[in-house]
Amino acid sequence: QGTFTSQDAQGSRAAYFLKTTDPSDKVLSYYKSAFESAGLKVDNTTMSSSSGNTGCVISAKDDADKREVSVVVGTDNGQTGVTVTYNEKK
Repeated sequence: QGTFTSQDAQGSRAAYFLKTTDPSDKVLSYYKSAFESAGLKVDNTTMSSSSGNTGCVISAKDDADKREVSVVVGTDNGQTGVTVTYNEKK
């Protein structure tokens, strides 16, 4: 649905937003696997649920603390919204 990218002397960052009909646990599992395949270590996962709506946050980074990514997943009325943010230091 939307993207953002930026680059400066400190590094680069990006964000993108999308919607899917996949359930939040499937989306979360996909990103966790993708992070691990990219050599990132998942360091935080948070889930909450209220009135049938689910929210999840997962974050990961590399051992050198140069690459960091987080994903926020939320469900509402059968739609799952996903926000991915990525930072890479030079």
